[in-house]
Amino acid sequence: MRNSYLKEMDAFMAQNWKDTLERQGFFPLRDCTEFVRLTGDGIMQIIICSGFVYPEIQFYSQTLSEYLWCNYRSQTDMTSYALNHYIHPSWLIGEPFTQEALDMNRQMEVTLKLLDSIHTAKDILTIPREKELTWPERPCLWYDIGDAEGIWKALEHSTCARSAYYPEDDVRPEKLTRDYWRSWKPMMAFVARECLAKEDLQPLADFAEESRAFNLKYLKRYMPWLLD
Repeated sequence: MRNSYLKEMDAFMAQNWKDTLERQGFFPLRDCTEFVRLTGDGIMQIIICSGFVYPEIQFYSQTLSEYLWCNYRSQTDMTSYALNHYIHPSWLIGEPFTQEALDMNRQMEVTLKLLDSIHTAKDILTIPREKELTWPERPCLWYDIGDAEGIWKALEHSTCARSAYYPEDDVRPEKLTRDYWRSWKPMMAFVARECLAKEDLQPLADFAEESRAFNLKYLKRYMPWLLD
């Protein structure tokens, strides 16, 4: 992900927020521009420091059954992730671009307070401006919550496997890999089609467990401290 404010953000977070975040159970990855935390209920919380237009904080919460969008520098297209899924705390403070909304300390205060209130999958849907509330497209999240209506709506919105990185719309990947566009997203699309065709959620249940096992294996290998 392009970040023209990388050094500035790293220095700011290291000086002002690193100690506080670590006391709250967050760990920095590589430097202080990304922090991650895993709650006891299996919720991954991510804070990234971005610089699309100006220095800013963004955050995201997800279940272990979903693709883990952590370690943003290894992602194929983290810019799209951040723009379409991560939440900017300025929207929770008030209108964007006001002086208060642009204050990075205020952004962090709001972000940390909100993430401290997220303990279960269902809590994720209490986040203001959470995209799932208006356009469900995270079937594994809805499955973990146990909301049948949300599950079916999310499945309907997840049937397209096409992307710039995965052009084959009729070939399912053989296995999960650490690449959202080439593996997890198209596999989710095939699962969604199968569920809708059979009117059965068992394929989603199986995929959620497969994804959870894959993510836990990844965390044990690369971020074992999160599981302590």
